[in-house]
Amino acid sequence: MPSPPTRSFLWQWLRPGEALGFLPYRDRHHSALSLTPTGRAAALTELRARAHAQRTAPWA
Repeated sequence: MPSPPTRSFLWQWLRPGEALGFLPYRDRHHSALSLTPTGRAAALTELRARAHAQRTAPWA
């Protein structure tokens, strides 16, 4: 199970991701999480943006 900060970040991304079609329709209780091809591209773009962004704190 992910840590609380990780879970919070994922939830913030999953809610709009479902609305934008980044996740295929699924039964939330009986299926694994997956991304559509558009969702995969969006996730990679977000990860790259975060990786290249300025740090907000010296230890972050």
